[in-house]
Amino acid sequence: MGMIKEALRQLTPPIVWGGLRRARQALLPDPVDVFQHEITTLEEGFRTANAGLGQSVMRIRPGLDLGVHPESRFGYEHFCFRSLQMVKEMDSFLREAGDRSRLLDIGALHGIFSLVFTKNRPDKRAIAVDASPLAYSRLLYNVHRNPDCAITPVEVAISDHAGVIRMHYEWEHAVFAERGETDQTVEIPTITADDLCDQRRFDPDIVKVDVEGHEVKVFRGFSKTMNRCRPVVFLELHPSSINNEGESISFLVDLFSRLGYRARTVAGQTIALDDISRLTQHENIVLKP
Repeated sequence: MGMIKEALRQLTPPIVWGGLRRARQALLPDPVDVFQHEITTLEEGFRTANAGLGQSVMRIRPGLDLGVHPESRFGYEHFCFRSLQMVKEMDSFLREAGDRSRLLDIGALHGIFSLVFTKNRPDKRAIAVDASPLAYSRLLYNVHRNPDCAITPVEVAISDHAGVIRMHYEWEHAVFAERGETDQTVEIPTITADDLCDQRRFDPDIVKVDVEGHEVKVFRGFSKTMNRCRPVVFLELHPSSINNEGESISFLVDLFSRLGYRARTVAGQTIALDDISRLTQHENIVLKP
């Protein structure tokens, strides 16, 4: 087939070949238009589903109505229509969460993953952990507004040791402060995920980690529970921030390789574990044993 195509290319005058190529391109949809159409379709569906619910309730998906803090609405909307990547992440999470019963939500922020995991499911439990005092107040409000959700909020930073670390705010996120950084920093108590699970007698079978570059240190203090429970992991990777902390993604690759995990994107594309160490851009991945 390749030889035939090349022969046709040589026999066809360039002006004709160029015209055919332009005609084909004209018939193909513009990726920007396709993207905008998907966003518009999702938004229209969201607006229709939420009509009449008021500002204190949000329908995230059919059958998932959450009481929400007013300042949580915009962030939650990203998982409904504002970000296709985040919509795919939430859809993937809901599929994987169906037969799981214990969620450890590390970097919970306002708690949307813990809320959708436990909503309408009295058999499910979640521990929602966040280091940011700003975000934690919204998390507490959202847990209070959804009393049927079995969520334990914990205000602490998950790291590789018990102690205290300096962090600074990026929006409401508490992010590890680099050496020498003094403005707008706060001191936050730390605990390892292993110690937290031991203290709470909690065996997670699904874990979500979104810690803005502190991922490696989270898993340095999580190996015992990972070995014992082998949970599904939803991991948000921030390669440049990991490097800024003096860490390497290769630690995570070695850990998940040793545990026999496989990886994919939230959109369903398989990723070789070795390829994860070469990531340079922010990426959401799912890891399963």
